[in-house]
Amino acid sequence: ISLRVISKVDCYFFFNDTATTEIYTEQIVGSVRCVQETGIWLDMNEVASFCNGECPHTQDNWGHQYAPRIPYHPGGKTVEDFTMSSNAKYYNGFTEYDLHNTYGFMQTVATNNWFINRGITKMPLIISRSTAFGSGRYTQHWTGDNKSTWKWLRVSIPTIFHFQLFSIPFTGADICGFQGTTTPELCGRWYQVGSFYPFVRNHNVDNGGDQEPYQFDDRTVKTIRNSLKPVSYTHLTLPTIYSVQISVVAVSLKKKQQSTLLITLKLI
Repeated sequence: ISLRVISKVDCYFFFNDTATTEIYTEQIVGSVRCVQETGIWLDMNEVASFCNGECPHTQDNWGHQYAPRIPYHPGGKTVEDFTMSSNAKYYNGFTEYDLHNTYGFMQTVATNNWFINRGITKMPLIISRSTAFGSGRYTQHWTGDNKSTWKWLRVSIPTIFHFQLFSIPFTGADICGFQGTTTPELCGRWYQVGSFYPFVRNHNVDNGGDQEPYQFDDRTVKTIRNSLKPVSYTHLTLPTIYSVQISVVAVSLKKKQQSTLLITLKLI
């Protein structure tokens, strides 16, 4: 199916179809051929789109016949805001209404299996924006687009703790904020908090202000440098984080635990 994300037309794959999944993995082959990577970043995979439901450039008129069946609309918005139409057709008769919450999960399974089956790595680093219960066996996670405000700094802490409960321990947020323009004080404090995130990166929107550490004053640079000293972070924290992540995968494989999502995929 085609939606609008970066270019005028962006294609999304239906991962409940083996043939389509093979086409998707061929795209990974092309990427790895250029860069010898052992992981990948999966973004906009809810799926997300910059138009609601049917995009202007699509020809099929899917309509919105499923939306009224849903009793709860988060934020008062329809379930087709910035995603595909809820009755878009998947392989084998399923619709977007049936599989929306499993799309990111199915993509991470396909991606993880490709890296392992090719012998590239036994544990690929996959960072996915869309996850579900059971995803921790196949992927890691970051909390998506946030804002350069103190509120979003505070929110990141319980959010990351929640994902530990979901058995996705390697989770983090965009420090200094993604949308908007940060301040030296906010960014410096966010680095201090971020040094305790399992996964951390500085990432912001292209029209936001520069927030690389060297862009700030000496005081802020010193704060950032001290928060990332190897003795306090790399030597003490990372081994524990990696051990927890490995244990999630190992326990899942050893006990062959099946989540309801995996059972659903088997039925498909």
